[in-house]
Amino acid sequence: MTVFELLIPLDKAAATPLYIQIYETIKKKIQQGELPTTARLPSIRSLAMQLEVNKMTVETAYDQLAAEGYLERKPSSGFFVQEMNTDFFTESPQKKDKSIFIEPKKDWLVDFNDNGIDRQHFPLSVWKRLTNQSISEAGEDVFTHGDPQGEVGLRNEIASYLQLSRGVQCTVDQLVIGANSQYLTFLLTLLTSAWKRKVGVEEPGYHPITQVFQDMGYEIAPIPLKGDGLDITKLRKENPSLVFISPSHQYPFGTIMPIGKRIELLEWATDHNAWIIEDDIDSEFRYSGQPIPSLQGLDRKGRVVYMGTFFKSLLPSIRVCYMVLPEELLRIYKKDYIGYQQTTSRIHQRTIELFMKEGHWERHLLRMRKIYGKKYTFLRKMITQYMGDKVTVLGKDAGLYSVLVINEKEDEATLSKKAWQRGIKVYGISDTWFDQSNNIVDRPAFLLGFGGLQEEEIEKGIKGLCDAWF
Repeated sequence: MTVFELLIPLDKAAATPLYIQIYETIKKKIQQGELPTTARLPSIRSLAMQLEVNKMTVETAYDQLAAEGYLERKPSSGFFVQEMNTDFFTESPQKKDKSIFIEPKKDWLVDFNDNGIDRQHFPLSVWKRLTNQSISEAGEDVFTHGDPQGEVGLRNEIASYLQLSRGVQCTVDQLVIGANSQYLTFLLTLLTSAWKRKVGVEEPGYHPITQVFQDMGYEIAPIPLKGDGLDITKLRKENPSLVFISPSHQYPFGTIMPIGKRIELLEWATDHNAWIIEDDIDSEFRYSGQPIPSLQGLDRKGRVVYMGTFFKSLLPSIRVCYMVLPEELLRIYKKDYIGYQQTTSRIHQRTIELFMKEGHWERHLLRMRKIYGKKYTFLRKMITQYMGDKVTVLGKDAGLYSVLVINEKEDEATLSKKAWQRGIKVYGISDTWFDQSNNIVDRPAFLLGFGGLQEEEIEKGIKGLCDAWF
């Protein structure tokens, strides 16, 4: 069999190792078709002599090419080019669609992101101490996967907190911890797959979760809102097997579902063997009166899945969310899906457990409730001072954002652009509609998040928006 000669220029003064230069040259020749399939390469000894290098250098290059599948080593015969479609390497890459608009990154003067949180008042020194304590006390165990449901110690602390502060009925065993609400929703789609694959969602609503249902092949039924929350009549007509709602602080309008409608919703779920997913993401931050009790606390038939998170109450980077499964779904989880590995760090779980057990969690919530309440009041004051009756503010003295409705028929995109030109990032609520044809708001409206801003930034932002828009 003919042995193909190889012309391999080597730069022995270069920083790149010689075996890498040999490897790269041969690989390129194979990809470009210069070395045909089944071609036999020179022996290690002969190529080493030709290139005036050590035999180990050539052997290392050949071995790497064989490991990647470019060459085959046949005992007593040598190295041969493997069969492959070399046209793959010469095909032109697909051109990107230039029509897709990607907003350029920018250092904003003020960013009214509703996911912003106050990082200045996070007890970082306490967190560091507890993290070190978590690692030293747990030993090697803290570096393993841990319980797929989440660490028992943390689940115990969460269960106690939910029972006392949110009125949630649950045992430690019903809690499942995950890195984020989208992952937990993905698990729920698996647990409920035996039912009709149709989910009702608030319209408008929080559609990062809707995306999970879409990706898992669920039919989406947008349920419009009334003044007191979800339209139950429309829900009955759609008759989904699941409904995703935020009854204690609806996103984005901040509506609170009254007790009468909550009971009606629970009765519907019981009658139709349906499930309610209760999203309770920022229930801790209510600035007048007591926090609204959970819907799950009223559930007597086990139809509500309760979801909560430390995303806004601690830090977004602490990826810890949780859900409380009704007994029927818990049995399915333990039977079929307990093998899914935990997605949240054991170190973070143990640190939060200590944070809660030592009382830092309760003190942190009380402190942040006051700080956010002050920012909320200041935001409303600035809006009144600078914009007056040109706007209407929606919300129920809760959460980390307010909805600002412009009392003029104007284009949301135009107003956003005017704000951006002044270095102010705003977020229109048009994207919160699943079906844009359902958008009945005839005026532009924006989510103004204040959690991550200081008072001087809030005033600067509101004044800037007033100058840009009015």
